[in-house]
Amino acid sequence: MLHFTYAGISKFYQKYLKEYFLNDLVSLKNLLESDLFENHSVIWCRQNLMNIGKLQIVGHTHRKDTFYDHESNTVYLDTTAFGLNKLTAAIIENSKVIEMIEQPTFKDDSDSRWKYYL
Repeated sequence: MLHFTYAGISKFYQKYLKEYFLNDLVSLKNLLESDLFENHSVIWCRQNLMNIGKLQIVGHTHRKDTFYDHESNTVYLDTTAFGLNKLTAAIIENSKVIEMIEQPTFKDDSDSRWKYYL
């Protein structure tokens, strides 16, 4: 089974979750939906992520290059294609990154009104 979040599950939630929290997705959903507009939410997490015992692939945290965090077993994949950097994809097999594919952004594919500096 795959589990997806937009920005990952913050370590903030460790004190609220039981060891096998992925077996109770209804409770997890209720907890995560209770504070979607906080800095530690699954929408906009800027904190360290929990290691959920599975490989996590997250975006929404801009980086110049992909980054693997060993502690949380997370690949940060958002390489700001919209900000004229590059689009990145990961090929995953059996919870392992097999290949990373990068394509530089074409200027015509971005919004020149939007500025992002890496």
